Amino acid sequence: MNIAIIGGNGFIGYNTAIRLVSEGHNVKAISLCPIKEVVFPEKVSEFFANIADLTKEQLVTLLKDNDVVVFAAGADDRAIPKKPAYEFFYKANVILTEKVLIAAKDAGVKKVIICGSYFTCFNKIWKHHKLTEKHPYIRSRAEQIETALKTESSEFKVIVLELPYIVGVSPGREPLWKPLIKYIYGFNPVFYTKGGTNVVSVKTVANSILAAVNYSGKNSVFTIGDKNMTWTEFLNSMLNVNKKKKRVILLPVFLIKFFAYIVIIYHKFKGLEGGLNIVEYIKIQTSETFFDSTIAQNELGFETSDLNEAFESAVKSVVSKY
Repeated sequence: MNIAIIGGNGFIGYNTAIRLVSEGHNVKAISLCPIKEVVFPEKVSEFFANIADLTKEQLVTLLKDNDVVVFAAGADDRAIPKKPAYEFFYKANVILTEKVLIAAKDAGVKKVIICGSYFTCFNKIWKHHKLTEKHPYIRSRAEQIETALKTESSEFKVIVLELPYIVGVSPGREPLWKPLIKYIYGFNPVFYTKGGTNVVSVKTVANSILAAVNYSGKNSVFTIGDKNMTWTEFLNSMLNVNKKKKRVILLPVFLIKFFAYIVIIYHKFKGLEGGLNIVEYIKIQTSETFFDSTIAQNELGFETSDLNEAFESAVKSVVSKY
């Protein structure tokens, strides 16, 4: 097939492009700007543009002759924009998604695969937490899904992949976990929170996108993951790469909230607002955001990858001197 990836030289986009090419597909990697360390195989053509700046006609032309579009762009929860944060995330994750969907449909694309967030999974499960009311980022992701699934037709399919924390590397980009890796490999004791999360290798994400390309079912939302881990297990997986042994000291919630309020005050002073309300987010961070990842694996029919290998690649790219 001919497959366009928006965010093509990004963390997810690059690894997905390599996986798709390995199965014989042709890939158009659409990215904001070149990254000198990124060298794609011959079956990948590169195009550089800010999708938000293109007219509908330009975007239709760019997506024309593609069977599938993978949307691996938008804004993630690490962004700290100017207030109000919701406007920023709405433009990046809802308006931009809608623009791509409309253009893809007009270009004759048969399927769009959207890389979303697993926070929308817990928004459905934990209704009492009212996550979309408290977190602009999660609200934008929920509205992204709602917008995407409205485009369903017999000739146009949409698949949303809800992704948890992702581990791995891509060329020319620092690992997402660099600050945490530097922290736990420092000389200080390791202080962290209770709770846990599902963790996924970027290669498993690429496998799930390949499976979604081949999926013949109806519009669907799949929660993708590899393994449920407590935060202590997560940190030890990083430390074990270099056979480091450290005790992880779990901080009490009240102390975490104290530091969170300081961050909130600092952001207000700067006129900033996070996509996640950091005080309210503590409820999520200190909970076990676990789910059954085999449901999506069985339905889509994709293989998981070596999570230890993903931890190793991320850690060694940061602390290669150890």
